[in-house]
Amino acid sequence: MRVRREHGLELAACLRRAVSVLSARQTHEPVRVQIDPLHIG
Repeated sequence: MRVRREHGLELAACLRRAVSVLSARQTHEPVRVQIDPLHIG
């Protein structure tokens, strides 16, 4: 999923909350979230 930079922090916060909910449910489904750095190189 890609978003404009001005929405990046909001998306990251939503993803953190979603991952924590899944973790609290102790599901055995793997979840991977990768956020690219602001500057590459």
